[in-house]
Amino acid sequence: MGIKLEVARGDFTSLGGLTIFAELFDRLDLKSKLSPYLPGAKKAALVSRNFYKFRNMALGFVAGAECLEDMVTLNQDPGFVAICKNQTFQSNTYGEFLRSFEPWQLRHISAVLAATALKIRRRMFADERRFILDIDSTDHRQYGSKIEGAAFNHKHNWGLDSLQAFDQFGFQYWMEVREGNAFTSNNAPYAIEKIFAQVPKDMSRYLRADSGFCNHAVLQACIQRNIDFVITMRATMYEPLLQRVSHWHPAQKSSFRGRSCEIGSTIYYPEGFTRAMRVVFIRARKTQPNLFEDGYDYAAWVTSIGEREMNDENLVCFYKKRGNAENFIRELKNGFDIHHFPCL
Repeated sequence: MGIKLEVARGDFTSLGGLTIFAELFDRLDLKSKLSPYLPGAKKAALVSRNFYKFRNMALGFVAGAECLEDMVTLNQDPGFVAICKNQTFQSNTYGEFLRSFEPWQLRHISAVLAATALKIRRRMFADERRFILDIDSTDHRQYGSKIEGAAFNHKHNWGLDSLQAFDQFGFQYWMEVREGNAFTSNNAPYAIEKIFAQVPKDMSRYLRADSGFCNHAVLQACIQRNIDFVITMRATMYEPLLQRVSHWHPAQKSSFRGRSCEIGSTIYYPEGFTRAMRVVFIRARKTQPNLFEDGYDYAAWVTSIGEREMNDENLVCFYKKRGNAENFIRELKNGFDIHHFPCL
């Protein structure tokens, strides 16, 4: 992207950096990609107007708007008005626009996000043949009692929840806002299907996820689409398998919460599946052993990746890189203020 500096007479504004994001909207041709899925798409007169509502709110997020009234405040900034091409709207207009979306439109817009992220990634990392998707959920604390979908989650936080997916470079492929008490993996199989449908099949395709996604629906979605996966197992799932581990060996590159650990593995035959899977364990001695336990802390991962492609310890190291997705989520929340959502 070329950046041009021009001297001009006018008001100085702190929002001049939004120019980069406005330029991205144009360079990525998002108007033609998104317009068919915006409300009023069948009426030619509304297409351009509604796209600018969408574009303005996206730029408003970047500028720090936390509610629709903040969009009106931004209208007072000459820089923001110029970047919006002098097409600004009142809060009630934005509100009516948001409430007119149908679920099918949101699903298609999510697919546009995945296609756009993949397009940018392929231009920047054309030689990278591994596509590694990290999928996760995160909560969004809210402070209004009338916010649609807000509920208490398992941490007893009041708010909303979202399903997020990033590749290993930080490009985002999915962002789905859900009720605050939504189960972690709700709609994850659908997201996996839509994202990987756009990933070329000649690439090595991987999915990493935490224990909230360790269920038959997610495993089945990966197997049906030839996606190799590494997913953390819940204790209730891996404990019956521990007695099958016949050999433990000291880890050379891994640790368990700062402690030296051992690694072992076994075969897992999930009920209803026609193929076996590998389960990799690590264990470390407890700092305060319980008289009625074996004195170890455990963690386990179920995977479709074979031993020849990735041995036990390399698989653990491969999974731990998933932690970078937490940083991408923090960037969204703190850099783009995706803590809040500007509507009821």
